[in-house]
Amino acid sequence: MEPKREPEPVEREKSFQQRERERIADEYDRINRKGIYAETEDVESEEYLLDPAEKAQLYAERLKGGVSFQERSQAAREEIYAKHSPEPAEANPYDDQPDPDEVLADFRARHPEITDADWKILDDRAFHAKAPDVWQMQQNLKHSATRAEMDLLLERALDGLEAYKLERDRRAAFQKVAQSRFKTRGM
Repeated sequence: MEPKREPEPVEREKSFQQRERERIADEYDRINRKGIYAETEDVESEEYLLDPAEKAQLYAERLKGGVSFQERSQAAREEIYAKHSPEPAEANPYDDQPDPDEVLADFRARHPEITDADWKILDDRAFHAKAPDVWQMQQNLKHSATRAEMDLLLERALDGLEAYKLERDRRAAFQKVAQSRFKTRGM
């Protein structure tokens, strides 16, 4: 008994769509081949008369000394991005996130009349009771500390400090007058 033979696959004829796809692909390849593997249609070119083995050797030499596809595509991308990259915006000193110590040093340089004792008053609860908006502004700075907000807070704190010191001096003067009246009457 003979071994069973496998039936040979039936070769079907390509459909019209398959033939059309292959024709379009071939046409596309012919038109769009560029670079190292481009087939020349120039009769005067040295490549036109080369056989496939010689062409392969020529392409290999070009590939060794030339630029790879990845390098060419990277250069093209960089060129495209360079053309369409937005121009850098002008730096606005009030939009940055500065160092608070730097802003404080600038502010103290602008206002040398503020003493270290005045800076201690700014942290006092009595000052915050007289200027609650300064305390609220300090809390808001924890979330977004731009130079403009820091400068605004320091200027408002300076105004509040002047009002606080004026009221404190008036209170001290009033108490001094009241004590002097009490002393003169009591004796």
